[in-house]
Amino acid sequence: MFCVECGRETDNLMHGVCLDCYLRDRRFCTPPDVVKIYVCRDCGAVCTAQHWAHLSPEEALVEHLQQQMECPGLERPRISVDADRQTVTCTGTFHGRPVEETYPFELRVKPSRCEDCGKIKSGYFEAVVQVRKEGGALTEEEIEASDHIALSEAVVEGRNYLARREALHGGLDYYLGDKSRAAAIARRLAERFDGLVDTSYTLMGMRDGQEVYRNTVLVRIPAYAKHDFVELEGRLYRVVETGKRVALRALDTGERRHLYRNEMAATTVLPLRPEEAVVVSRREREVQVLDPDTYRTVTLALPPGIEPGDTVSVIKWEGRLYAVGG
Repeated sequence: MFCVECGRETDNLMHGVCLDCYLRDRRFCTPPDVVKIYVCRDCGAVCTAQHWAHLSPEEALVEHLQQQMECPGLERPRISVDADRQTVTCTGTFHGRPVEETYPFELRVKPSRCEDCGKIKSGYFEAVVQVRKEGGALTEEEIEASDHIALSEAVVEGRNYLARREALHGGLDYYLGDKSRAAAIARRLAERFDGLVDTSYTLMGMRDGQEVYRNTVLVRIPAYAKHDFVELEGRLYRVVETGKRVALRALDTGERRHLYRNEMAATTVLPLRPEEAVVVSRREREVQVLDPDTYRTVTLALPPGIEPGDTVSVIKWEGRLYAVGG
């Protein structure tokens, strides 16, 4: 048999022509002339073919062309993209013969806004995290720590799911555009402040035949924290451990007392700040220190390890001086 194109004799004809002539005129791949990529102006996500992902424009371009291009008849096809030169190359084999085709294309990158950022920008939210402190308002330190946790957990792959923040009722409300981010924030806050988490659900309507709920996640922070001073039954204690059971140390005797969390409601948190006092002398389990206010010598019970000339932290409550210790 002879090739009708070049006249070469061969046993392997493709539509009347030899393999060389067939491959010379055959094009296996059909790339698009123009590739449009949309970049979210808020989070930087990239969209091609209605799919948003956190990729670079170059990565999105490669993914788009690899998914959209078809090379019928080509065996083991592979597609590579040169974003700088805006060319796409297809390689493979046809009847054992290597094939390589390169095509130019036009890349158009346009600013846009992804669906998630559009929802958040419009005030949409799926969950609210409420931070409340038992028996009072949050301190400045607690507010700062809560804000840091909320913002760090709300941002995922450049997208900020925190729709808004409100300070009210002595606490904080965080509105999130994603329920999983709300759960992560609540978990971190509970770990940080030894808090309790309670979640409630409100039916908002139907979407695609499914009920849509909005979550309200309440994080309750205890009135006390580790190292706080509390009054219980007329005695002064320091909180040394927190958790399901709270460990208190009596400042007059050093003895420990353990209470369950609900029993801590019987205590009163005292706004006391330790001061430094100079140790004058020591004898067994007692030390003499200078009262920071009167400079009079006061004898205090103290654990071992303090030597004359050292300083020790003390507080004054109800006219009496106490050594704070560890």
